[in-house]
Amino acid sequence: MTITIGGAVAGCSIESMSYKFGGFHDNCLEYEVVTAKGDVLKCTPDNENQLMFHMMHGTFGTLGIITLLKFRLITAKPFVKVTYEKYKSLEEYKIAIWVHYRSKDIDFMDGIIHSPVEYVLSAGNFVDKAPYTHSYDWTRIYFLSTAKRGEDYLKTSDYFFRYNKGVTNVHPKSFICRLLFGRFINSNSTLKMAKTFRKVIPSTIIPITVDTFIPFSKMEEFMEWYEKEVNHFPLWCVPYRIVHKYEWLSDEFLSKVNDELFLDIALYGMRRKDAEHYYKSIEKKLAELGAIKTLISTNLYSEKEFWKIWNKKNYNLVKQKTDPDNIFGGLYEKTCST
Repeated sequence: MTITIGGAVAGCSIESMSYKFGGFHDNCLEYEVVTAKGDVLKCTPDNENQLMFHMMHGTFGTLGIITLLKFRLITAKPFVKVTYEKYKSLEEYKIAIWVHYRSKDIDFMDGIIHSPVEYVLSAGNFVDKAPYTHSYDWTRIYFLSTAKRGEDYLKTSDYFFRYNKGVTNVHPKSFICRLLFGRFINSNSTLKMAKTFRKVIPSTIIPITVDTFIPFSKMEEFMEWYEKEVNHFPLWCVPYRIVHKYEWLSDEFLSKVNDELFLDIALYGMRRKDAEHYYKSIEKKLAELGAIKTLISTNLYSEKEFWKIWNKKNYNLVKQKTDPDNIFGGLYEKTCST
């Protein structure tokens, strides 16, 4: 995939190590940021630009452009062994997640909720050797394999790109089409085609896509509501550790955050006639739970609702320094449809 490391910070990237290390931004040490006036600023967690350092996360280039960064690395191995732990209830699933979270006994953890009675937790570890390897860059579909297999071995590079055909909304969908065209169609090519033909693609065929971040203690309430009001499966589940009280979240929102672990419950590929109804319903429920979502998809917040979640004071303090003439545009205006 062609995501840049700067884009991973500006666009809120997380992955299956997030249960240990938080988001991609939580592991960065320094940014070089180019402002709207062309100034180049060095930003670290403890220099004069420390607020800017923290606020670059999730602002989608509206505060400045990250042109260089330093981040922490860990030692990797050639292969990843993934064990697929199977559970029949949310309670069992949460217990397993919490045990791994507390013991930090695995390198990677994410999962697929295939249905309300079929939960798969993908527990991964770096290994030096593998008796076999699978890749998911042609006919195989990774999320389906999690339900069928007990374990799997992947080259480390293939593990990182295991969702490149889509997480739960794989393209092409049929085996024949994957056999014929699967080598050439992936997330990047699909997005490029969508961008090229965006003016002629009816909005009604664009699938609903949303990443929610649910406090661990609120998962039962969320899933009970979700099954009743939305009921689309499968879902991608990525445990995410809250590293500290983030500067980009409002004081009002942070006052309701008591959980140290959230679950990114990602809904991809759902097609319904009234998409706006579902987006709005999800936003409303998240607000009730003290949960949040990323801004990568359709957002229907009013400006007042938006700044109850995101920190307007901190955003404006950095904006005044990096882009006082609003050349990059505002975060609300760039990410929300009203």
